[in-house]
Amino acid sequence: MKTRRFSKDILMLAILTVITVFTWIGVDVYRAFNKPTPPIVPAEQLLPLNPKLETRVIDDLTSRQMLERETLTPQEAIPEEISEESTEVVSEEPANEETNTEP
Repeated sequence: MKTRRFSKDILMLAILTVITVFTWIGVDVYRAFNKPTPPIVPAEQLLPLNPKLETRVIDDLTSRQMLERETLTPQEAIPEEISEESTEVVSEEPANEETNTEP
């Protein structure tokens, strides 16, 4: 009776396949245990939206009064462009008199 011998290539392929299968199973088990819990959504966010368009809101938006730049007070005014001089950083530390003395 002849004995069958496996070649080294088939044995190596079988070992690598077994290692791959166990690694795959291990990773899937790890991901199953470390799966994040789904966020809790409040019930009012799950309510369906009303598809009816409210024309009163659109009319209110179109009837709003637009303010001109000249009518705004200086605190509310928006600068037209920001210059580099206005973006300089000013130090809030008081100057030491000892370091500013001349020899």
